[in-house]
This record gives sequence, structure tokens and C-alpha cells, in this order.
Amino acid sequence: MPPGKSTLKFAGLAAACCLVATCATGSQSFSLSAQSTSRHEAQTARVFERIRSDQSFLRIFLREMPKGGDLHNHLSGTPYAEEFLDWAASRDFCVDPDELTFQAPPCTGSELVPAGDLMTREDDLYDRMRSER
Repeated sequence: MPPGKSTLKFAGLAAACCLVATCATGSQSFSLSAQSTSRHEAQTARVFERIRSDQSFLRIFLREMPKGGDLHNHLSGTPYAEEFLDWAASRDFCVDPDELTFQAPPCTGSELVPAGDLMTREDDLYDRMRSER
């Protein structure tokens, strides 16, 4: 059975604590004991193993981490949001305008918008998608 959202939040926060445990801020240094860190890492690893194949739970887990799990990123290697939108359109993906997420085709249902239609729409969905991610 997948873990509950509170378990995922705890695991995400535990992972964040482990990451912060060895970081220094100004002249203050934060640390957890090795035993405590090891226990939190083990618990986080167990939760991760349980959810790694479930996209929904994995997303919640990663979003609870600092920066949504994107801890190290070189801007030169990161695609622009417009490139993601172009890729989605070229693969006939759909956009959920409420969640601002992509959905695999076909775009059935009244709420899903074909990604290829974003530029021609009269509303601000393209701008919201571009600035959200």
C-alpha cells in the first residue's frame, strides 16, 4: 500500500534535514548526530523505494524537498520553458489548465487543452505554463 501524504511529507522533510545537516550558513554550522542522520536517511530510503514507481507519490515526495528536489542545476544545461512547451506540442500532449501539468494524449475531456493550441488561445494559459515550471 502506498504511504500516506503525511509519511511522504515527513520523509521529504527528513531528507531535507539530512541535506541541511552538513551545510553552513554564515558562521553558524548545523549538524545532526551521525546516528540520527543515518536513521533519517534509512527511513527516507525506505519510503523512496516504496514510491519510486508511482509518479503521483514520487512528485509529492520530491516537492517536499528543498527546491523540489532540484538541488544542483547549471542554467546552461536547462531547457527553457518554451522548449518544453514545443516538445509537448510536437508529441500531441495535453495541458490541464487547472493543475498546469502535461497529460499524455489523447486530449479527451472538456478541460484538457492540446499543447499545440497554447499559442493561439485567447487566454493566458501559455504564459501561466511558461512561468510556472
